[in-house]
Amino acid sequence: MTEITEAIKAKGLISCGDQEFFFVAGNSGRWNFVGGAVEAGETPLQAFLREADEEIENLSQHLTTPTEAPPVEGQVADHSGRLVAARWLIFRARLLVPYTELVIPPRSEIKNKAAFTVPQIIAQPLVAAMAKKVILQEIGKNIQPAP
Repeated sequence: MTEITEAIKAKGLISCGDQEFFFVAGNSGRWNFVGGAVEAGETPLQAFLREADEEIENLSQHLTTPTEAPPVEGQVADHSGRLVAARWLIFRARLLVPYTELVIPPRSEIKNKAAFTVPQIIAQPLVAAMAKKVILQEIGKNIQPAP
């Protein structure tokens, strides 16, 4: 019997301007939301805030109080490249400072940060598919990329 693996992540849908959202990228160059795995003994909110501060120095101190958004389910590739079921627990927050002022700590897996508008997110091939799914769910309509 094959074991079914599910990746449960706490992710932040962080707005940082009028219709702009904050994204980070690691070594792969793939853009994604801040966040990561929920560890044993953590609530999803605690996991999101911990991951936020690991990825961007003191990020949690520069956010409004996160509120829960509907979760998103789909498939993601695990570290071996195998597709696994994924459930993202989403937290909405607003960035209180310009994203350009945020510092990526040297120990972080994050290598870059940016703000994208919704059309840029949909058109950008390096934005994670699950992140696009969250954006489309959040805005409540399908936006097609410009030709």
